[in-house]
Amino acid sequence: MSIFAQQLKEAMRINRYSQRFVAEKLHTTQQTVSNWVNGIYEPSLEQLILLCEVLDVTPNFLLGYSDYE
Repeated sequence: MSIFAQQLKEAMRINRYSQRFVAEKLHTTQQTVSNWVNGIYEPSLEQLILLCEVLDVTPNFLLGYSDYE
């Protein structure tokens, strides 16, 4: 599993956000978020920025360059 997928799972767990909730906030499908969480795909740069806003984390955290803030 990718570092991104692990960090995404952690941020969602800390915020207590479901895949469905994140998908709705990003105007995407739950399957897309599931693919990110399971390390099958990674979001585009635009999606990454929106994801950081929703989860209140930095891109560095999701990419594994820093700890949770």
